[in-house]
Amino acid sequence: MHRVGPYAIVPEVGFTYAFSYGLSGASSAVSAGDGAILAPMPGKVIAVDVVDGDAVTAGQRLIVLEAMKMEHALTAPFEGIVTGLEASEGGQVQVEAVLCVVVSSVAEAESAKLGTRTKCDLV
Repeated sequence: MHRVGPYAIVPEVGFTYAFSYGLSGASSAVSAGDGAILAPMPGKVIAVDVVDGDAVTAGQRLIVLEAMKMEHALTAPFEGIVTGLEASEGGQVQVEAVLCVVVSSVAEAESAKLGTRTKCDLV
């Protein structure tokens, strides 16, 4: 990895990725890599097993979507705390909608509520 201006350049097996750094507000995009639970496809939320502030373990079921006549269980990527829960049972979601975010500590949960997270976007 090396830096070029505001970017970190990461070569990986024939591909090159550029990541930008900076502070973001509450309206900035999140990605699955930072604990965001994204809808893999358009569908209907048929179960929400958590509420904001719940502590979860890696692999724990958070939300179930029904799409293309199949159920898709969305699980926690790591141990942490659920924040920003946007999904509600019976609601329709679009592809890549952020349904909730799992943060890895109480401090990060408080930071996420204030909108002071660090952003890393794939360019």
